[in-house]
Amino acid sequence: MPDITHLQFALLFLTSLLFAGAFILGLRNFRHASTVGSILHRGATGPEASMGIPARTAIAIATVLDLALLLWRAASENKLSLPLSNHFDAFTLLALLLAIVLIYLRWTRHLRSLAFFLLPMIVVLLIMGAALSLYAPQNYYYGSIWMDVHIVSIIAGTLCFALGCVGGIVYLIAHRQLKQKGSAGVDGSRRWIGLPPLASIEKFNQWMIYLGFPLLTIAIITGALRVIQEPDILQRTPLLWKISLATLSWLVYAVIAHLPLAPRFRGPRAAWLWIIGFALFIGGFVVASGIRIGGGGS
Repeated sequence: MPDITHLQFALLFLTSLLFAGAFILGLRNFRHASTVGSILHRGATGPEASMGIPARTAIAIATVLDLALLLWRAASENKLSLPLSNHFDAFTLLALLLAIVLIYLRWTRHLRSLAFFLLPMIVVLLIMGAALSLYAPQNYYYGSIWMDVHIVSIIAGTLCFALGCVGGIVYLIAHRQLKQKGSAGVDGSRRWIGLPPLASIEKFNQWMIYLGFPLLTIAIITGALRVIQEPDILQRTPLLWKISLATLSWLVYAVIAHLPLAPRFRGPRAAWLWIIGFALFIGGFVVASGIRIGGGGS
């Protein structure tokens, strides 16, 4: 098992609780604003789009704690850079990167309500990192330049795909909101939280696929080069599952990358593809985590 202390686990869970608390506080603030008439309109950028001081404070504290945890992990491993040697470190770094993106989007008032929905994703990644470290501990192997590039591209690609997955979920919510408007008598004055225009969400997701798809392609190629270097690694069943899921997710994202060429398949269908693609992609982390159970490298 990676050398992770109980105090580090406790700090990670405290960080996840703060992010979860920020989401709950933000929801309460939005609902309260809707009851007093300060409803969030789609694409709103004014003070009414604020999630509230308590939620913003919780996000700031949680982000600082997340960064402190990574620096602590680096110091404990005598590294000058942020550690990326196991699931605990990798998912903690992903959560920090998403938190930075959230703060940036809220600060620039661009896609503010979409950024708010990054909070549940951050919590899920933190809990997943802790769970995989507890029940399926493993250390990543850095034996060649291919693995260095592989890990970096995986981390960067996961960040893009997590953002795209959240964008897909928000798109479905906004699309449903739009369909209910008029047909079910739901007007803008009764919505407790406003969402960006569908076109803005779709454009955001397109940028994520343009960035993430090449990174995933690089990760698959470098992973294949490692298999060529170590052919016996294919005898490990979890890795075969990882390769299968990575290939399926690559195919899904390849379809998404070409959706602008097929306008009829855009919209909710594309949003569902984003969610399915990320589920397959993140599933590769889960199934691959069993590689070191009972010994063996990853």
